[in-house]
Amino acid sequence: MQQPEQGLEVFEMTLSCDTILFSHLIGQNGVAKESLEQATGAQVLFDALDVQAKSIIIRSSTRHAVEQAYDKLQALMKSLLSSRRILDYNYFLSLPLANPCTIQHMHDFQQAVMANPPEGMDDSVFSKGQHLHLTLSMLKLYSEESRSKARLTLQSLSASIHQLLGNQPLVVRLKGLATFQELDPRSAHVLYMKVQEVGKGDRLFQLQKLLVAAFREAGLLLPRDNRLNKLHVTVVNTKYRRSPPDTASCASTASDVRSQERGDRARIPIDASSLLKQQKLNWGKVVLPAIHISERGRFDLDTGFYACLHSVELPAFPQSQ
Repeated sequence: MQQPEQGLEVFEMTLSCDTILFSHLIGQNGVAKESLEQATGAQVLFDALDVQAKSIIIRSSTRHAVEQAYDKLQALMKSLLSSRRILDYNYFLSLPLANPCTIQHMHDFQQAVMANPPEGMDDSVFSKGQHLHLTLSMLKLYSEESRSKARLTLQSLSASIHQLLGNQPLVVRLKGLATFQELDPRSAHVLYMKVQEVGKGDRLFQLQKLLVAAFREAGLLLPRDNRLNKLHVTVVNTKYRRSPPDTASCASTASDVRSQERGDRARIPIDASSLLKQQKLNWGKVVLPAIHISERGRFDLDTGFYACLHSVELPAFPQSQ
């Protein structure tokens, strides 16, 4: 907390917060902000016009009022982050898989499927080869403070990660196509490649366990994300769909189309039953190069992979190999 200058009875605190949260904290017509100021006696300053602003300034003539307003704003931010509808995940812990071989495999798979597409399938639902990855955990990092903490948390694990891996490369095999809609593959929304660690042991599982535990202890995971996700490589996802397929093949209505344009549509499934029987995919081995904190919706101009907030390189084979 900033102390008052001589002769000025003003206390001040700064709360790290991205501008995207401002409208929710201010409320319609400023009602939430006004209510907070009246309840605490503190002045809360949002510079909503400055897109570079990354903080909220809280001022008052008493320390107690500033601390009370700060705590209430933190609680509001926590509530917003916990919501499934208001703020989406904007980062994730990933193991990148994109390399020339996997990108080519993804291209070949898409070409083969679209040569005789099943009901509900179109080009827009395929993953891009440059984006292929394993997701270790999803993150909501909506402040400079949380992003800095995420960077430091990952960096602090570097030595432990290399020790866990025995300073040996971590290799996985991508083999077999599957869906999460196993009971009814005719209504599939996600198709993925199965992942197996090559060699003895369970280093991949232990690595995921280590990272999730560390990010949980750092307060960077929501309670519902304090678990180990099933590791998989998404190759098809109906949420990527840009526009509905031909209405004859998916029976979508004009109302469906309008809903899709609003972005709140019911996802149109894919009949993957024949595809799962025919596709005996084996993309071979992949050496995992690094752990990334990846940003959703932003991509590296050179590689095409997700923009990286921070990364830790994993052990690699010597160049001669």
